[in-house]
This record gives sequence, C-alpha cells and structure tokens, in this order.
Amino acid sequence: MRRWFAVNNKCFPMAAEVVISLLLALLMGLTLSSTLQAQGPALTTISDTLYRADGTAALGTVLISWPSFQTAGGDAVAAGNLSVTIGPAGAFTAQLVPNVDASPAGTYYIVVFQLDDGTVRTEYWAVPATSPTTIAAVLTTPGTGLGNFAVTQQYVNTAVAGLAVDATVVHRAGTETISGTKQFAVPPSLPTPMGANDAANKGYVDAAVSNVGSGAYVAIAGGTMTGPLTLPGDLTGETATSHLGHRPYRMNTSFAWNYLHQNEFLSSRSRRAARGGADTYYAKSSPSKAFPFGHAPGATGGAWSWRRDAFDTVGGMLDICVLGSGDWHMTFGLVQATNVAAEMKRCTQPYVESVLNWQARAAKLNGVEGRSPMGCIDNFATHAFHGSKALRAYGERWALLQKWDFNPATDIARDYQGLWRWTGNKPGLRDDVARYFIERSEDGPLLLGETPLV
Repeated sequence: MRRWFAVNNKCFPMAAEVVISLLLALLMGLTLSSTLQAQGPALTTISDTLYRADGTAALGTVLISWPSFQTAGGDAVAAGNLSVTIGPAGAFTAQLVPNVDASPAGTYYIVVFQLDDGTVRTEYWAVPATSPTTIAAVLTTPGTGLGNFAVTQQYVNTAVAGLAVDATVVHRAGTETISGTKQFAVPPSLPTPMGANDAANKGYVDAAVSNVGSGAYVAIAGGTMTGPLTLPGDLTGETATSHLGHRPYRMNTSFAWNYLHQNEFLSSRSRRAARGGADTYYAKSSPSKAFPFGHAPGATGGAWSWRRDAFDTVGGMLDICVLGSGDWHMTFGLVQATNVAAEMKRCTQPYVESVLNWQARAAKLNGVEGRSPMGCIDNFATHAFHGSKALRAYGERWALLQKWDFNPATDIARDYQGLWRWTGNKPGLRDDVARYFIERSEDGPLLLGETPLV
C-alpha cells in the first residue's frame, strides 16, 4: 500500500520525497563547487599604454604563453596561452597569475607583440602579486640569478661586457707574446738572467760593467791615446790614399737589384747578410704596391744606361726636379709601383703632372716588354761619402717647391744648348734652391748622428 505525505494540502508518494532530497543535495554540491572555483589564485592586472617609436599609439595583438608552474602560494597553473587585442589609443590590459618566486625557478611569461605595421617583438615577464602593475615593472631578462638555465644573447652580452677577452690579456702561467709598449708603475723584479735573450736586472748589469771603460778604452767624450793604431784594412774599403778626410761609407743594395731578386731580398739572409754583413737600415715589412719587395726601395740612383728606343719612348730623363728625386720618380715609373714621395701629394699640380706624364710614358715600355724593362748588372760600384744625409732634407725639401708654387712650365726654360735655366720670374725660388745645395755641404765630413750612408 502506497505512502503519501501532505505538502500544501497535496498528497505525494514517498518515492517523490526521495527524489526531491537528491536534487537538493546535487544543487548544493554545484553551488559549493562554484564557490571553491571562485577562490582560485589571485590575478595581477597589467595595464599600460603602448606606443610605437614615432610616438603614435600602437595597434595589434599581444600573444602571451606560459609553461605549467606552481605559484609561490602553492596553486598549480597549467600551461596555456592568451591573446590580447591592443585597444584604442594603445590601451592594453591583461590579468595573469603571479609567477614571481614560482616553481620551477626561471618560469616566465613569453610575450610576443605583433603590431599592425609588421613589427614583432618578444619579451619575458615576471609578474608580481602586487596589482595593478605596468609592463615596465614586469619586464625581465631570462637567466637573472640562475646558474643552470638558458639565457638570451642580451643577457650574455651584458654579463661579459666588462670582462677582458681571454686572447688579449696576459695570463699568470704559460708562454705568451706581448706586443706594444708597456709601462710599469713599479719596476718589475727580475731573476738573474740565464739565457742570452733573458732580461737582466740592475744588479747583474752593474756587476757586468763595473770594469768596462776604465784603463784600456777611450771615452766618447774624449781622451788621450798612445802608441800606433793598427787597422785590418782601410775604413773606406778603397785604397789607402783615396778620398782622404772623408768618413767611411756603407754599401747599399740598389733598387733594381732588389726588384729583380725579391725572394732573396725578402729572405732572412739578405744579399748583404749572405756576404757577411748585417742589414740594419731597412726594416722588414710585407710586400706592397708602394714598396714592391716589402722594404724601402734601395738606392734608386747610381749609373743608368738606356736602349735608344726606350730612351726615346720616355722622352729622355726626368730632369725637371730641380731639388732632386728624379731618379726616385723614374724608378717607380719603370716598375709601375705607387709613388709614395711626399712631394707628389703636396706640390703644385703642374709639377706633379710632369712627373706623372713621364711615368705614363714609362708604362708604355711595360706594354712593349710584357714586363718591367728594368734590369741591373750584379756588381759593386764605389760611391764616396758626400755629406750628411740629414742635411739633404729628403723628407722636407719639397716644402720649398710648395712655398714658391714651382711650375716647370713657367719657372724654368731650356737655353740654346738644351740646358735648363731659370726664367727669372721668381728670384726667391732661385735663391732658395741655391741656398739648399750650399747647405747640403756635400764636401764636408760632418755627420749629424746618423749611420754613414752613401
């Protein structure tokens, strides 16, 4: 027999009572679940206004992605992504779970700005619990404070900017070569030298020279010699009576020989060294267009000989160089090398053009021969000392030509014999040139501190 109960004066079966109870329990469970869900991790609001570099408001989309992590409060956050559209006037707002002090360490929001003008920029955010905040406040550099996580190129460059490059510093151990001039605030302490190339300390030097210069030597400042002085040979290398009163000269390899024997000239045993001497005047360097065999060119003067057809092709010798250097300009023209003489850069255009025109005619010989027409006889020539090299002012005499605007076309002319003479339009130029040759003092034996040279 069925059971009924009265509700609002109506009768229901007992089964309906049970169904209603279950529905009420389900409704309460759903309500409780919603309440618990509403109590999830607190969100931080990032709010800012975005601009382009030109000051106009940015438009576009911001893509935000993140890995799974656990917040500092213990809330688990699944990996995910979020797309935020930049609002009018560059307005940007997003709500994110704080990841500062999250686990695992080094958890960042990866934020990609895709603007409507095609600009794409990637940033990394560390969002704090403080809300609201700005983009500048959450922007970070991955790797900061971590020892074993991947980092960006920006982070690496910043970290090593103040450090020295390993290859450019001197290490405390190992064999290394140091170049350039080094200055010490305090003199370095050196051990007693053992090898021939070891640096010597003051004590070693003082002991080594303690007896030098006394008794058997004549000081540079002067002294008195007694007894005959026997020499193994004449200092000039000539006869005992030739060029009396002149200082010794040294032998100098010619430009032509150096040009034709470049491999031998560049080797560690130069022509002079192979014959028992030592080349201390020309510094070693690499071959170049300016110095074809990698050194100062050697003696460009000396005795020259020409074939008649070659002499006619170049128009005779280059003889408008009133202060000298004609042999230099001709030699460089014959081998078609860059003329590095200072006067070619600083003197008047007519003078420079005269030299260049001669060198252009010399270039025709290269076309005829298929190579440089320069040759030489491998022999020795005696060239006696003729004054101090310093007095010749090779590096400065061009200034005289510059001072008077020397023009070969108007300042000199040939006489009835074909010899050059001054036209008389610049008496000061004439007098300065004469004074230059007088001051060279080529008949005097005086040296001004330089090594004797021809």
